[in-house]
Amino acid sequence: MLLAPAVVLFVTFVGWPALRAFWIALHTWTGFAPRAEWVGLQNFRLLFGDTVFEQAWGIAGVIALGAAVGLICQFFLPRFNPLGLSRRWLGRIRSWAWMPLLVVLAGVLFWWLYAVTDGDSFFRACVKNNFMYMVVGGVFHFLYAFLFAGALNLPSLRGKKFYRTMIFFPSFISVVGVAVLWQRMYDVRNGLLNSLLQALSIEPIEWLSADHMFYAIISAGVWAGVGSQMILLVAGMQRIPPTYFEAARVDGATERHVFLHITLPMIKEVIMITLTLWVIGSLKVFGLVQAFAITHDEKSSVISVRQYELAFSNRDNIYQMGFATAMAVVLLLLIVILAMALRNLRGRDELEF
Repeated sequence: MLLAPAVVLFVTFVGWPALRAFWIALHTWTGFAPRAEWVGLQNFRLLFGDTVFEQAWGIAGVIALGAAVGLICQFFLPRFNPLGLSRRWLGRIRSWAWMPLLVVLAGVLFWWLYAVTDGDSFFRACVKNNFMYMVVGGVFHFLYAFLFAGALNLPSLRGKKFYRTMIFFPSFISVVGVAVLWQRMYDVRNGLLNSLLQALSIEPIEWLSADHMFYAIISAGVWAGVGSQMILLVAGMQRIPPTYFEAARVDGATERHVFLHITLPMIKEVIMITLTLWVIGSLKVFGLVQAFAITHDEKSSVISVRQYELAFSNRDNIYQMGFATAMAVVLLLLIVILAMALRNLRGRDELEF
């Protein structure tokens, strides 16, 4: 009864639209016409190419095999234990039960991205850009987040509230504001970055050119979003009892040893939650990329921006709602797969203190 209001809202505004999206992806529809034309999997064939569909049965068989291994390890072995394994090994097997399936899915994705040549090349480039944003942006996000969180957790640091507020402040700025600010900084003639380069007798760089655009967007995204990860990590670190740190320092541990052997293991749950939120957010990134570039090509676009252009932006008076919704379905599946992978890395053992 207590969950009913939340469940009703979720089903109404999330569950049903998601199911409806699967249905729309099987049609050719402008979004305005009263009727949509059924085309089955044609939209997905246009996205992935004939090569993928020709190998569909083989791919489905391998995925089914990986799923079967996961089901056996997850449910059959722990219940019947025909091999007489210890509880420790059964727990490990259950934790990694779905890893074969995830490896298969990762292999299929890598094959489609780098070996298949037909299909929608623009969409394939957008998927690569999303993964580049996730990996490159994630490295710098968490590098700075850990650096700031570790510094703010030091007992000798003064002015912690001021530094925490200043680092977190960019997270309050809208993505449009962030884009406008960094476009001014990247300006070839009067931008801050090129002014610094000219002061050092270095030729100005066209930061917003096609070759540098996406890295410029990643840099702006790191500046605007690192505060969110930092706040979560700081909150996790502050949950650790201070006596653990005091005991380690009394035993002669340096700050580096304290961070590596006490702080990191005890905030594992927070790290995995933060990482999961980053992965989902990086795959769904839209506003910053949309606001940053006037035109989007294969080097600077992402899945959500491409989907928006085809579904809602007037391109030659053709609105492709069905085709764009197929992209949204693929994006949803990518998010689910990566969330499953992170859940497997997280494991089942929770540290209590």
